[in-house]
Amino acid sequence: MDLPVRHIAKNVIWTPHGTCWGIWRVTAAGHSYAPSAEKRARLKAIEALVKSLVGEPMLLSLCPQIDPTAVVRAMVDELAARGTADPAAHGLARKLAAVARKDLSRVVFDDTLPVVDTRRADAVVFAVHALQLPKQAELASEHRIERLEFEKVLGRAVMYLVAAVARETVMADKDEFGVAVFDECWCLTSSDEGQELLLELIRDCEGRSLHRRSPRG
Repeated sequence: MDLPVRHIAKNVIWTPHGTCWGIWRVTAAGHSYAPSAEKRARLKAIEALVKSLVGEPMLLSLCPQIDPTAVVRAMVDELAARGTADPAAHGLARKLAAVARKDLSRVVFDDTLPVVDTRRADAVVFAVHALQLPKQAELASEHRIERLEFEKVLGRAVMYLVAAVARETVMADKDEFGVAVFDECWCLTSSDEGQELLLELIRDCEGRSLHRRSPRG
């Protein structure tokens, strides 16, 4: 078996065919909570790097922008494919397909609806006053939860989705003041996943507060 590398000197590699490659690893930097100006500066630096490459450049692990609707579609397709050998995946794929056909589920599964863009707004309000939510008594036991009407099951899921979007929106710019207000917070705290999401938001806010108080050079 022929080795693909003939000689290595630091970050330069020679192949048996005489081709020479230079390899660099970019140090990871926190991007989710970086200021918008810093994100734009990083993007310009990456674009300049790509444009300056000559010969046969190869970029490894360069992540493209992802269409949210494509993610949902790929998830459903993957579950359907795995369902041929996995009963659990088959059952979940059938449930998602049934839910996607309902009119109320268009907010999540309809590709023709515009994706919510919260980056350009100073304030975002999710109007969910008409959303059907389960009562606290209906969440008291697994037996009653399993018998909830579809509208209430969807309402509970949408409230979690709204909270997740609110968290990402508030934490998008750590140098900008942000606040998230939940009117029906009990609907989130009634589930383990909802409580965990709210705790993550609290931890993120505490971390951003420490960042704002920390001295800068």
